[in-house]
Amino acid sequence: MTIFENDMVDAAKFLQLINNRRKFILISGVLGFVIALLASLAIPVKYKASGTLYPGNVERWDELLKKPQFGTELDARHLLEIFDSDRLREAIFQKHDLIAYYALDTTIAGWPHQLHQSFRKDITYSRSVNRAIIITATMKDPELAAGVVNSMISLSDEVRDTIFRDNMEAELKSLELIYTAQEALTKKVLDSIYLLKPPSGADEILFNQVFTTDSSLVLVGESGYINSPQLERLANQYFLEKATLSKWKGRVDSAQTNFQRPLPKTYVLSSAKPAYDKSYDYLWRNAFAGGLAALFFAIIIIAFDDRFQIFRTQKAQA
Repeated sequence: MTIFENDMVDAAKFLQLINNRRKFILISGVLGFVIALLASLAIPVKYKASGTLYPGNVERWDELLKKPQFGTELDARHLLEIFDSDRLREAIFQKHDLIAYYALDTTIAGWPHQLHQSFRKDITYSRSVNRAIIITATMKDPELAAGVVNSMISLSDEVRDTIFRDNMEAELKSLELIYTAQEALTKKVLDSIYLLKPPSGADEILFNQVFTTDSSLVLVGESGYINSPQLERLANQYFLEKATLSKWKGRVDSAQTNFQRPLPKTYVLSSAKPAYDKSYDYLWRNAFAGGLAALFFAIIIIAFDDRFQIFRTQKAQA
């Protein structure tokens, strides 16, 4: 016999063995199903509540007024990360007193980890056919389940805005520091010009007019105001620094405008509402899992018993 033929014979013997003991296997499966079902009935019934939303379009929020649209797939992934963040979860724990809900003993080490793990099991995220985000809470209290989902939706905007505002504020302060430094440099050059030739009389009128309005002019020739190479260099440097100051002023003004504008919020299609229909999905899931596990172990026991009987027979014949 070849190896393949030996394998076929072993498989046929194994199938024959299962067929001969099929009653035992079926009874084990049924018992496993019933035991798992009864054990699951001892678990408190839970209720589901769901909310559906689209993310705000943060990537193109400057076009919100002229071209409003839902957020991109990237916005959706970022929003899902916010939902799963410690910052948002901690706010939910405090708002809904979930430490008491999960009956955690805060004197035991590791209770915060247990709190986060329990919450993760009760909250799930999915996507609709049209890629909307669906948040589902499965909890023992239907009103709490709905409240948690709605709080997650509303607090997600606050968490995202806080993160963005912190970074935007840091960038704005950086721009303001650059602008302040450039303003001081421009004033320093202007003071140097005054030291060389303080404006007075007609010169002062001409200086104030040109140096404060048209930086493309250099006062030479007939006016006689700039009458030395050093003064000319300082005047040209002043015009350059003033142009740079104007550029930074524009950036600061733009940044301040953007900072004051509200960020786009999530588009809530449906808020969560308390659902008093009991969710028994876990009962059948646990029952079928128990039945399959019992079938698997029954087959293992049969196979082990068969090998043991063969071993005893061979030993008796030896």
